[in-house]
Amino acid sequence: MWRRACIPRSRTLSRLSTSRRSGFVSRSSRHGIRPVRKDCDGVVTLFTGALFVGTALIAGWLYVRAPRLAPRSLVLRAACCLATLQACTTVPIANTTRLGLFASVFGMLLPLLVAMWLSAFWLLRGLSDAMFAQRW
Repeated sequence: MWRRACIPRSRTLSRLSTSRRSGFVSRSSRHGIRPVRKDCDGVVTLFTGALFVGTALIAGWLYVRAPRLAPRSLVLRAACCLATLQACTTVPIANTTRLGLFASVFGMLLPLLVAMWLSAFWLLRGLSDAMFAQRW
């Protein structure tokens, strides 16, 4: 949502009017004047990084606290990892309204990212166990 509203750096500021209090830049469109953030690229990058790190931490906590959730066989762990990866790629992100964006990111994407990290941890643990089981 913010990415579409960003103004490219190559545009001149002669057509833009700046508000002193809010830090927003307004540009006219077909539907009137709408506020546009100047520094939105950094916010999107920070939020994406924080989302991935946060979901990895939640999955790591679940991995340590509930080890019995892991599937027994290595094939099931790999299938679980592939299934969650495919589910994460098909999540529709509704960026038409802020409520829709928050609902799709925190309601659908966050649990799927936690499941993806958790299944990746399970798969790595299963591969590690299989590798060390062959040595003894």
